[in-house]
Amino acid sequence: MSDDPKDPSRARATVEAAAAPNTASAVSDAPEEQPAAQQPPEQQPELIPPLKERHRRFVLEYVIDLNGSAAAIRAGYARGKAGARASELLRRPEVALAVREEMKERDKRLRLTSERIIAEAMCIAFADPSRIAHWGPDGVELVDSDDLAPDDRRAVKWI
Repeated sequence: MSDDPKDPSRARATVEAAAAPNTASAVSDAPEEQPAAQQPPEQQPELIPPLKERHRRFVLEYVIDLNGSAAAIRAGYARGKAGARASELLRRPEVALAVREEMKERDKRLRLTSERIIAEAMCIAFADPSRIAHWGPDGVELVDSDDLAPDDRRAVKWI
């Protein structure tokens, strides 16, 4: 290689040397760990900041029936402004995150899945009343509950 700074081979060698990894350090086959700030969002744990006691009470009340106004009233907020307060609380990121986490926990406790909910709704939607009762000019005769299929039993709350 020549000493001329304008020589193209010298410039190419300098660029290649700068791009080459440091060969003096130990070589490892293990993948480099990314700092937490650079990890994709799905890999970062969601941290729930501590909520004020009243906000936490609102979250617990809200997941009961998903009625923000009623939850705000039950959590101790004024009746007249309960709807506005619920809307404000649900827009707060820490409250929304706490609601999501509480709903996940409830689903785990109840073993609720979307498939189970759909199956229960289908039992009700497709229940055939003729399998539950017989009717005619003489009136209605109910089928004995022991003779009902499990799906029909789940579809009937009371008679």
